[in-house]
Amino acid sequence: MANIRDHCRTKIKEVFDRLDKPDKFVKFDELIEKSIYNYTIKEAKVKGIERRWESTQFKFLYKVQYLKVMGNINYNKNAEYVLGKLENGHFDPEKIVSMDPTLLYPELWEELIVNNKKKMAMLSKKQEQTTSMFTCGKCKSRNCTYFQMQTRSADEPMTTFVTCLNCEKRWKC
Repeated sequence: MANIRDHCRTKIKEVFDRLDKPDKFVKFDELIEKSIYNYTIKEAKVKGIERRWESTQFKFLYKVQYLKVMGNINYNKNAEYVLGKLENGHFDPEKIVSMDPTLLYPELWEELIVNNKKKMAMLSKKQEQTTSMFTCGKCKSRNCTYFQMQTRSADEPMTTFVTCLNCEKRWKC
């Protein structure tokens, strides 16, 4: 359906026409819209969706990709960054629809990635306690760490997992 594509192309063109140098972005609207359409065709094929404008799922896929691009060049706080990269040739207008979000908005993603790494590091740390209560059967050291976990039913005692800090031997009590 050409009306949907024409509407999207017009809206994309409006974004570039508002810039100081719209002549630098000649044909960008057509290239970007064409890449949205091609990407939608490819996604529909992968997902087994009928590749016709009569299909509401196909139209929805197209709309999602269109909004993703518009979000990065118009509505987003980072639109200036993306438009600057398009202007100086660092971003290809035909590939913007399939670009990784971390490239399109690095400041946001950098913060999210750092926060995620911190959370994962905190979750991966085991709550272990050091004790001299256990003796290693391998090296006879009493320098051990342990943690307890409920591995059987609730009416049975917790299982204690012990690790020797000298030889790394592990056992459970």
